[in-house]
Amino acid sequence: MKRPMLLSIRVRIGEESGPVVTFRGRDAWAFTMPHSAGPRGCTPIDTPGTRWSGYVYKLRRRGLDASHPPFGGLRWWFVCPRTNRRVRILHLPLGARRFACRRAYRLVYSSQRGTAVDRAHRGQAKIKARLTGGCDPDEWDLPPKPKWMRWRTYQRYVDKYDRYEAVLDEGSLALVARFMGRG
Repeated sequence: MKRPMLLSIRVRIGEESGPVVTFRGRDAWAFTMPHSAGPRGCTPIDTPGTRWSGYVYKLRRRGLDASHPPFGGLRWWFVCPRTNRRVRILHLPLGARRFACRRAYRLVYSSQRGTAVDRAHRGQAKIKARLTGGCDPDEWDLPPKPKWMRWRTYQRYVDKYDRYEAVLDEGSLALVARFMGRG
């Protein structure tokens, strides 16, 4: 007698180098049910199966949850083990032993860690990139107006660039004053 083939699903968590989780048998079946049910969802009444809540519990314990976006389809989420929130990315900072969400580890974006001088450098680089297009950004301090851009928009960029320049000048003066005070 031929043994029935078990359903097996492999899911990669995170990026290409992330760990692979394998679901087999009824766990794999429960993993595919939210997708096949659509936005209506699936319940034990519509899709009978023994211990339905047990399968959902296993999926959530493995750190996966599903939602139905308003435009259709299915979106899978990780469940943060520390905050129990749905997240797209789990992080493992240096020295940590468990994956958790950004909020659990109190991680911030690089733009939030920067000083005013760092933000001014980044802002100037963004303006230069927007105005130069395919040209070399090192040719100009502030590139000339592209022919497709309106003068009002270009003037707004020039004003913003000048404000960033003023912040950089203040930072340079503060740095020089600090070094002169030590000498």
